[in-house]
Amino acid sequence: MTTFQKNDTVRITSKGALGDEYTVVGQVGNQVICQPSAGPEEHIAADKLELAPPPRSQLIVTTRL
Repeated sequence: MTTFQKNDTVRITSKGALGDEYTVVGQVGNQVICQPSAGPEEHIAADKLELAPPPRSQLIVTTRL
């Protein structure tokens, strides 16, 4: 079973990068309780979700000299 941590940012796997992002508020068994940016909480099966990558502004860039 896939598990997510509170405050993880996830999206629905089948929609890929174009899918809406949700914030995880909790998980009960295989049901993940997600909060979209607007609207009520939704319960989504964990196997239908994937972690969303961090926003580009939070990526750390390293260079080699």
